[in-house]
Parts: sequence; structure tokens; C-alpha cells
Amino acid sequence: MDLNENNESRSQNLREERSFVFLSNKIEPTSILEKAPLHDNLKKELAQDKFLGPNFTESYSWPAIARGCDVVTISYQGSDPFSYIPPVLAFLQMENCYKALPKRSGPLVLILCPGWRKAQLVFELLKKYSRCSRLSCPMLIILGKKREEAETVKIQGCEIIVTTPYSLLRLYKHHLSLFSGLCRLILDEIEVLFSEAAEQVSVILGYYKKNLINEEWKYSPHQIIAVGTQWNKHIGILIKEFTNDPYIVITALEEASIYGHVQQVKAWS
Repeated sequence: MDLNENNESRSQNLREERSFVFLSNKIEPTSILEKAPLHDNLKKELAQDKFLGPNFTESYSWPAIARGCDVVTISYQGSDPFSYIPPVLAFLQMENCYKALPKRSGPLVLILCPGWRKAQLVFELLKKYSRCSRLSCPMLIILGKKREEAETVKIQGCEIIVTTPYSLLRLYKHHLSLFSGLCRLILDEIEVLFSEAAEQVSVILGYYKKNLINEEWKYSPHQIIAVGTQWNKHIGILIKEFTNDPYIVITALEEASIYGHVQQVKAWS
């Protein structure tokens, strides 16, 4: 899918989107690209590509993501990687957040996708727009079951890895320092990840959480971002056990009713 096709899909989703949002924490929305929490070069690149956004959901979720907060977003556009890529690139531009980090052997950012096609799309978008930031070239890792494939992968110096749950665990067997220094864990299409690889995702979350208590990385930035189109019980567990005061943004009325305990409802004006 190229950017034009993605824009067509976004246009259709915008028409389907309703004037409803549930927020667990107060967020001031930013609905204009020029005022979005992105650096200028990225804004220019997106504008040149006729990027339609931030859309309704992104106007609430991007500010929280760009500040480095844990964020869970459920929306009709939850399968669109633009729901997190621009603000993540913006945060990575803030070099002061990483200057004090100890020497690491793993990535800063790990993006889990439900399959190789989605991972390829995310990788291509990152490769295109990371030219506008300090981020070095992202790495796409899709591994088969052959041990040699995982053994020959070089992750030293890589700042962002895009992969799938099964590929990641195969890689981890031969790169035990993979989670050393990991600051951001992004779960793309969270409901699909949990429906197709719940056990593997739980194991990965456990590795990530274990890294958080490492004294060496205690004061480094950490963030979990989960985006999807549907709420399920696994997301509740994710929030309770692995996030810290997360920003929950739900713009799909049906999914908000499933989540329950709605405390704040705002209409778009």
C-alpha cells in the first residue's frame, strides 16, 4: 500500500468516524498538521505527500505518544500505522532523552506487527519518513524456523526493529541482549496480535517488563503503545500489568461500551 492508497483509506475511515471519544486522561486535541507535535522536517514531508491528518483519533493520541506516555488507542483507523509512526519519529528526534542512556546492544524501538505484510508496510513507511529525523535506518526482521537465519542477524547499533512475535522470539534465542536498552514497545493491530499469538506476545511483554527493573535502565524513557480496532480482555491485562497511567483513547462507540466504566465523553466540535 502506497501513501495515496493509504490516504484514500483514511478518507473513507474519516467519513465513518463518529463524533465520540473516550479519554482516560485529559488531552488537548491537535487537529491541524502545522500544530501537531512533530518536527518541522517531518511536517513538510507529510504535507508534500498530501497526508490527511491528524485525523480525529490522532488529534488526541499523537500528543500523548509524542510526550512519551503509555498509550492505548482503539479506533476505526486502528490498523493504520500512521496512528503512531509520526509522533514516535518526533520523540526519537529529542536527542536529550537518549544521551544519558548506558551502552546498549539492542534497539530503542521495537514494533510488533501481526504478519509479514503489515511489517513490510510499516518498515517502508519508517524508511521513508525516518529521513526527516535523527533515526538511523530501521530494520525489518522476518525469520523462518532455520536457526542459521537468527544467528546471522546483526542488531548492534540498530535503533528500530519491525518484526512479528514469532520472528522476535526466534531472534531472542540467539540475541539475549535484544531487550537491553529497549525504550519503546509498539503493538500494531493489538487485537490481531492477541488473537493469533497471545502466548508469544505475553512472553515478549514479560521480557520487556523485566528490563524495566534493571537498575542500569531505571531512569531511561519507557513507553508502550498499543493500537487497534477492537477491545478485548487481553488489552485490559496489558494496561493493568504492563503500563503506567496510560492514556486510553477510544473513538469507536461500540468498543468504548465493551471497555465500560466510561468516565469522560467529548463530542468533536
